[in-house]
Amino acid sequence: MSTRATPLALAFVAASALCCHRAESGPSPADPVPERDSSAVARMPLISRGMPAFANHSSSSSSPASAFDADYGTAWSSGHKPTPDDPDWIAIDLSSVPAARRSTVYSVWFNEAGYQYDSAEGSSYQLPGDLEIQSNTRPGGGRPPSDGWVTLASRKGNTLSSGADLLHVDGANWLRLFCKANAPNTGQMNFVTTIQWDLFDGHESLDAWKFIGDSITANSMGHKKTNDSFNQLVARHVPNFPAFEMAGHGFWKASTALAAIDAYLANFPGKFVGLSLGTNDSDPDTYRADMTKLIDRVIAAGKQPVLPTIPYTGEPNHVPVITKLNDVVRQLYTQYATKLVVGPDLYQVLYDGRATMFDQPADLHPNEAGNAAIRRAWADAAAARVYGK
Repeated sequence: MSTRATPLALAFVAASALCCHRAESGPSPADPVPERDSSAVARMPLISRGMPAFANHSSSSSSPASAFDADYGTAWSSGHKPTPDDPDWIAIDLSSVPAARRSTVYSVWFNEAGYQYDSAEGSSYQLPGDLEIQSNTRPGGGRPPSDGWVTLASRKGNTLSSGADLLHVDGANWLRLFCKANAPNTGQMNFVTTIQWDLFDGHESLDAWKFIGDSITANSMGHKKTNDSFNQLVARHVPNFPAFEMAGHGFWKASTALAAIDAYLANFPGKFVGLSLGTNDSDPDTYRADMTKLIDRVIAAGKQPVLPTIPYTGEPNHVPVITKLNDVVRQLYTQYATKLVVGPDLYQVLYDGRATMFDQPADLHPNEAGNAAIRRAWADAAAARVYGK
């Protein structure tokens, strides 16, 4: 797999003081967060939108163009079980994109039907397992070439719901995702390939995010329908339309993420890593130690950690613990200063909206209104603190 991400010089971010509401059993007032110099991040333009797309197999209810359109509610589905002798593939003609804008391409495909980022512990649904991303230098303007394809990145036995690669494609007019087998844990009646695929001009910027978290992240930070995904919400504020991946898992603690972080960073050529953990943690000292290691690993990988507060919940067993853990979050803001981007105040967002953002007052998880508020909060914080709105 290609992970040759060129280091991106990046100055960041202005953050206003964080403050949590003093509920009956809520947190203590936050210490002020130091002001930081704001600097906009260069755009990584989307280049796949509206380009000619083709596939060797397509279901009756989808088309290849559905993988690349503006609606994350649609996807390309092959309607066919891939095998090495009869694979599924989808190709895109980028020949009309100026050559400089397709010399280095940030590729991210995704299929979030399986809820969690890594589906290995359960069943996956129409997820590519053995796949390659290939390029071709033959002229565009017609059908995809039948030969001359060169493999740029590959995965075998994939169980992840997305894959990001930085592709060096100088001279290529075509890209193709070539799937030879389903994921090894494919559930019954799901033996087809279904994906969405975004391609960006990555020769000047690696404006891409990976949101690592627990079930709240899994519920809230996937690619949603038109105008309600993180990148679409960011684009309401600034010219940027960042690539992103949802890497949430039910029941994850900071320690669980720590065990996976090295592999997740190796599979991520982008810049920003959201660390939304703590709802399932219980001990502030252990949480502090694990989060410190997580932040250090992200920084050591040359990426930018982004840390939100732990979301509010009315579930009685969690409220007092989250209050103490959010004290740790605020201490980490001060400890890391400009090495850490202050993420959204998810506690305050959900506390303020608790009357409508939970189906029942004591629910642990927000409802769809709460999930949408989380996405908006992430986008608002990114616009203000990363993109220099």
